Amino acid sequence: MAQFFTLSDYSMSLPVILLTLFALGILLMDLIIPAEWKWFNALTAFIGVLFSAAAVYVRIQRPLDAAGLPAQTAFMNAMLLDHFAVYFWYLFLGGAAIAILMSVRYLEIEHEHHGEFYALILFSVVGMMCMAAGIDIVLIFIGLELMAVGSIFLGNFRLWPLAVLWLNRQHEPGCDSKPPRAGDGGTPESCQSNCGDCAADDDDRPTF
Repeated sequence: MAQFFTLSDYSMSLPVILLTLFALGILLMDLIIPAEWKWFNALTAFIGVLFSAAAVYVRIQRPLDAAGLPAQTAFMNAMLLDHFAVYFWYLFLGGAAIAILMSVRYLEIEHEHHGEFYALILFSVVGMMCMAAGIDIVLIFIGLELMAVGSIFLGNFRLWPLAVLWLNRQHEPGCDSKPPRAGDGGTPESCQSNCGDCAADDDDRPTF
């Protein structure tokens, strides 16, 4: 057994590497592109999914079929690439592509078109792919945690601005950390002004 990872190991994990690079690239581009170009994050994520699916076929599925091998191990027998793993990799990538296409218009309407959303989708798929192909407990656990953390943040994605606003209010003088109770004097004027701004922002959001 080789002491270090070989070129074959990286070739077998190329779909996972591509998704990771595209997710990191989206995070960097989101800081540069203006607000009217935020849709480019969705396009980049979709292209990353297509590149990853092509890598699955070119680097894994076709070589296995050509060699007549049922499976191939990588990373010191920590990852097993067989038709079972390939099937689920295609399934995960297809689900990610559908989620990206369905989210573009919704995030634009809700004014939440952030690159972190698409990066979290790609990172979650990376975790799923590691779980599907992993035969080592460490790799399976890493994939589980990566998928779980990404899914949790995706499920609460719209609550992030509210959480940041709540934390900012705690540092304002006179603002109580707890919500006002019935019969109290209410909130200070500075807090009321912030709440009014939040309410105005919510009123501007289109409803269905």
